[in-house]
Amino acid sequence: MDTNSDRKSFTTRENLETSADEVQNQETYYSPHAGTSGCTNKPLSPNLDTNICAKNVANLDKHVTGDTSDENDVASNFGDYDSDDSVVDPDYEEEDVKEEENIEDEDGSKQRSRKRRSVPEKWKKNERKKKRHSGLEHRTEKEKKLVKRKIVKPPCSITCKLKCWEKISEEERKKIHRQYWTDQKSIDMKRQFIASHVQQIPVVRRRERNYEREMRRKHTNRYSLEQDRKQVTVCKKFFLNTLSISQQTVDTAIEKKRDGGLLSPDKRGKHIPSNKVPAEVRNLIREHISLFPAYESHYTRERSTKKYLGNHLNVSRMFKLYLEYCHEKLIPEELIGKEWLYSDVFNYEFNLAFKNPDLDTCDECDKYKIKMQEAGSQDIRSSFQKEYEKHLEDAGNRYKMKAADKQSSKENLSKKVVMIDLQKCLPTPELHNSQSFYSLKLWTYNLVIHDSTDEKSYCMMWDESIAGRGGNEVASCLLKWSEICDIPDNVTELIIWSDNCPSQNRNAQIMMCYFIVLNRNTNLKKITHKFLTKGHTHLEADGDHSVIERERKKVPQLRIVTPWDWQQVVRLCGVKKSFIVTAMETEDFLNFKSLCEGPKSPLVLRKKDDSGDNFLVSQCVCLQVRRDSLGTLFYKTNFRDEFLAITLTRNTRNKAYLPETLPKVREEPRRISTKKYQHLQKLLPWIPKVFHGFYQNLAHGEEESD
Repeated sequence: MDTNSDRKSFTTRENLETSADEVQNQETYYSPHAGTSGCTNKPLSPNLDTNICAKNVANLDKHVTGDTSDENDVASNFGDYDSDDSVVDPDYEEEDVKEEENIEDEDGSKQRSRKRRSVPEKWKKNERKKKRHSGLEHRTEKEKKLVKRKIVKPPCSITCKLKCWEKISEEERKKIHRQYWTDQKSIDMKRQFIASHVQQIPVVRRRERNYEREMRRKHTNRYSLEQDRKQVTVCKKFFLNTLSISQQTVDTAIEKKRDGGLLSPDKRGKHIPSNKVPAEVRNLIREHISLFPAYESHYTRERSTKKYLGNHLNVSRMFKLYLEYCHEKLIPEELIGKEWLYSDVFNYEFNLAFKNPDLDTCDECDKYKIKMQEAGSQDIRSSFQKEYEKHLEDAGNRYKMKAADKQSSKENLSKKVVMIDLQKCLPTPELHNSQSFYSLKLWTYNLVIHDSTDEKSYCMMWDESIAGRGGNEVASCLLKWSEICDIPDNVTELIIWSDNCPSQNRNAQIMMCYFIVLNRNTNLKKITHKFLTKGHTHLEADGDHSVIERERKKVPQLRIVTPWDWQQVVRLCGVKKSFIVTAMETEDFLNFKSLCEGPKSPLVLRKKDDSGDNFLVSQCVCLQVRRDSLGTLFYKTNFRDEFLAITLTRNTRNKAYLPETLPKVREEPRRISTKKYQHLQKLLPWIPKVFHGFYQNLAHGEEESD
């Protein structure tokens, strides 16, 4: 029997059911879907604070998605189909196809880019499309016509010969409706659902008519819905009203049905644009950008993935080098990208900047700012505000303590106050030809020890072929400084201020160094090392760094070919203030850890202090060693507290004495990486021959850690 035949008007019973259904339909019959986050991705500012804040909130906008394994299973069978998609579905809205602009890592995770990425899921057109595919209320794009949400419509009438309303209850209809309109189902999956529940069969019975005329109707549709894992045959009206769809939607799904029961995928909006940039062009740009050496920030490498290129570069300069690179490789003109494309790849596929940050940013400040922005209530916001103000107060108090120490040292000649800080790495040789932009350089290091009492600056300089820049290196520079500065006999207390970098300033090597300095300078009674608050670490030594960089720009004609040239540049900077340069050699770097390692070492590192409390040097804000308690370390974890003590001398029968000499960190020059050595050899044509021997004789091999 043809279930598509016209139905008679509703009876009284049907009208009653319709009225009851209208009351029930005041509810919304759709599955809940993931909403969008209230946090918005703001553009990444060139300011470092903003970039680090953006990193902490970069993942707040991700949507919670469901399991799409069924969708993937369906889509996996469409690869061999070719269609012109001539069947038009009036309910279809063209999808946006955005060209992939982000490089993926091997694990499939996307890298951070220089600029923020667009979020297509939040575009109004895509939000409207999502609502339409989920059966929610929305407005059309062109006419702005309000389309009401999809609801379960009344069932077939009581006169239905199939008695569908007896086979499937109203609750089952709502469940089927929700499953069909879930936002996890794509339009292809909805069509697959329809095609699998509508069967085309030959026409069973025809009316008597003029058989000379060709019959237009070739088949009859048999509709069914699933109940208790069984297919239940229903009439056309019951099927359409349960799903709240039109007959055209059914016809489109059936016409797209292929042999085997699967549908051809919908390809509208997915055709490759005629003006799409070939993948070879983008790959060549990526290859060129990757040639430039990128370095991690000395300040933020532990919490930021951003890397830095030389500040002598910019995107325009890099594009010109890219054109030269393409011409050298004989790349066809049609495969050479334009400047806008080069800039697009650089900004959205690479997380690079052109200048090392001059100032560190504070993790705590950034966290508090984010917490205050996202606080759900005024009370929570006020609580974070108080903690933030307390943090700033602590940073301000330490700056005041530093200023007080400086003033006290000028009034009290028995005190000497110094600030220490390692300058950012200085590239050697400093060349400006195109080949040098792609090459790794030899790093020259400069530890500035600023004497605030005498207003002198001591620059302890070396390069990475001599030593690294770890705790032993910084401690060795301090010991060397104590020997060359000739601490006056009237100075009984040495106060040192620095940042709290654990690998350089706050570690066991520094503590051992102070015992040696105190032991060799009999006039000193105590040495105190104080640390500024993390992120708030501006020191007078930073001002010396700025002077060096500024003066270097004033003499661009001075060629930097070897690390010795950097020493000459620093010596020339001392116009208003004195810069005393000391060249550190391999034999100057000593192994201070030998004082506390091994069974015969005079000192030993302990995990608990003399009171039995846990000791962590990373939590200390102040370290102190005293002549009358040599071998005991005094420390504070809060400047308001009293000093705590931890005895480091080894418990032996015979008293252990500090040795007069210490072993060297290494007997031979430090090896640089083979890759860096090869890059330096390629730069020899632009280096005077008299200096070729220096670079050719550099020790190289597996790179050593600092």
